Amino acid sequence: MGAQRAGTTWVHEQLQRCAGVDMGFTKEYHIFSNKKKRIRNEWRRYRRQQEQLNATFGSTRRFSHEEFLTLPTEQKQLLMRVRHHHYFEYFDRLVAENPAINATGDISPYYAQLHAERLRDIRSHLRRRGFTVKLIFLLRDPVDRIQSQLRLIWRDQIQESIGRQKDPDIALALHFRSPGIERHTRYENTLAAIEAAFPPEDVLVEFHERLFQADSHSRLARFLQLDLPLPELSEKVNAAPGPMSHNQALLEEVAKHYSATYAACRDRFGTLVDELWPYARFA
Repeated sequence: MGAQRAGTTWVHEQLQRCAGVDMGFTKEYHIFSNKKKRIRNEWRRYRRQQEQLNATFGSTRRFSHEEFLTLPTEQKQLLMRVRHHHYFEYFDRLVAENPAINATGDISPYYAQLHAERLRDIRSHLRRRGFTVKLIFLLRDPVDRIQSQLRLIWRDQIQESIGRQKDPDIALALHFRSPGIERHTRYENTLAAIEAAFPPEDVLVEFHERLFQADSHSRLARFLQLDLPLPELSEKVNAAPGPMSHNQALLEEVAKHYSATYAACRDRFGTLVDELWPYARFA
């Protein structure tokens, strides 16, 4: 479930290296949102893909699984979004049709924004198909996470308003309160939703600051009950190097803005927060 810029790509790489795991055709399926939108609204949003799908298969009839597998990645994801049975059936058959595969998964940091009701619904659908559903959520010091997100935006030119702002102090000052940044940083909302939807034994919360260590890798393997290969601890995956703010007053301001996030994590994880997160002392 994320958090974004907290190590999900590295976790995905470690799982992919395991012979008993098949994560499917992509890392981030990004299928679910909080709103149960009607299919016709989703089709409007993806009109170009709709036209391609309609030309190939027609717009009304149900796709067979074999037809679904022939589609390009973007079109498979489109169908999964608007017809969720394709999502559940895909993972079900991915495991059922290969006796060597014990686990599969979907690592989409945008799921950290899902409400408890949505998480319960997803878990229920998967359990009805016989899955044991495990949930992983990675945490990172909010100030560091935000700066990493800004560097990613600069690197990939995802958002023009941030991408053209090269001064890290100005970019951080302008955007640390923005809705897009907030949604990925308010861990207290995600943790509350997880706790309302999943039993604690099916949840692993790990810290980015200690993720790339043997102990963390062992906790992941035990939690998933998988024989994971030895980790590539020195490997940097999806890193976003670039300028960082060194304006101490600004960094304190950002930490104080997210004081409720630091407090919620302290309530759950105690002194680990202050030990691992360098900006916790300002909150």
